[in-house]
Amino acid sequence: MRAGRARVRPHGRRHPAGTVEASEKGWITVGNQPLDIGANDSADAYDAVVFGGGIGGTAAAYVLAREGLRVLLCETTGTLGREIVRGRNQFADLPRYSEASSAVREFFRYLTLRGGWFDGEMDPAAAAVAFDSMMEQVGADVLFQVWPSKVCAEDGRITGAVLATKTGYRSIRTTKVVDATGHGKLARSRFEGIPNPDARTVLHVLFNGSEGDCETERSWTADGLGVIRASCRATYWPGERRISLCVDKFVSRSEWMLRLPSVVPELKRLFPSLSGSAFTYVGDDVWQTPCLRYRTGSVDARAAGQVEDAEGRPYDIRRNMLGDPLRLQGFAMAGYWLEGMPFDPAQEERALMNAFRLGELAGRSLLAD
Repeated sequence: MRAGRARVRPHGRRHPAGTVEASEKGWITVGNQPLDIGANDSADAYDAVVFGGGIGGTAAAYVLAREGLRVLLCETTGTLGREIVRGRNQFADLPRYSEASSAVREFFRYLTLRGGWFDGEMDPAAAAVAFDSMMEQVGADVLFQVWPSKVCAEDGRITGAVLATKTGYRSIRTTKVVDATGHGKLARSRFEGIPNPDARTVLHVLFNGSEGDCETERSWTADGLGVIRASCRATYWPGERRISLCVDKFVSRSEWMLRLPSVVPELKRLFPSLSGSAFTYVGDDVWQTPCLRYRTGSVDARAAGQVEDAEGRPYDIRRNMLGDPLRLQGFAMAGYWLEGMPFDPAQEERALMNAFRLGELAGRSLLAD
């Protein structure tokens, strides 16, 4: 295995290799060594580029880099593992799932080392460090606050990718690309989008200073949202309660924010334990089933591996769900927007673990190409 390299991080964040900064010319500086990812030299050549630093993208990058590939992981926000870190999804039986997933196993190991495991619950701050540690261990480079623009192909094979940065566009030479973005931003330009009648959105909010036990699920009807189902869980902090708000449609975080002034009083009315508490936090990301799902059109139905269905039974992921090497070799998809992917954001634990597994399967599929 290669020794870990300095990870590329903009905006002056501290890193063991030194201060990483973004200059006015659009260069990324690691310590005193400038790296122009648009230059025509070896600095912009990667064996694989993964777009999306959520759970699936991080798992895919881990699998690819672990096998010795030079990997670049691109994330639009400032943290990896956004579904846990930003979305406040934090309940899962990691020891059980570690037995079947190397990515979960490594994440769990680093989470435990950072003191972020509380017998069934994860500390989101420690989870962010655990995801960073996974990438550093296998030597994957990470770029934050960059956006996918397009993939380039010739004769049915990936030849590169284009990133959108705050200072312009940058091209990367690569033969392997994973689309692990939240809504299939690259997949939509290559494959067919299908309206999803099962769109669903979950937002997590926190209250502090609560007294008494969490009540069971409550629901009410709100104009423009329909039926809102709310469930309460105690976190590891005394007096803290996490409320999960679920609706059967796509609702953006900005729309949730506009409606929270009317939602919070209703929650305190429905959950007596919240009556004297303070509303303290809104998840930075919503956890959602997208409005569109994507299919490749491939007839390659070989099994790529398994996730879990809604009842917890093994569910086969096929090679044609992840990509179509006959039409576009070197491109894999790792998102819950895949057609047929068993994903329900209200099933928190299963959704989190399926994201890990799907990323692993996408990485393995590219290793087999």
